[in-house]
Amino acid sequence: MYLGAREINTLEREQFLSQLEQVAQLLCATRPTAVNLFWAIARGCLERHTKLLVR
Repeated sequence: MYLGAREINTLEREQFLSQLEQVAQLLCATRPTAVNLFWAIARGCLERHTKLLVR
């Protein structure tokens, strides 16, 4: 996720988060049996959405 996030070139928050979501989907698709990876990605996405609701 970190390496994918570094490749995103935008200053717009929503655009960045949208592209980060695409990185997460790609990562999940390339590692279909990595249960712990899915858990970590889902947790990160959940925290992202929670922070968006708070702001």
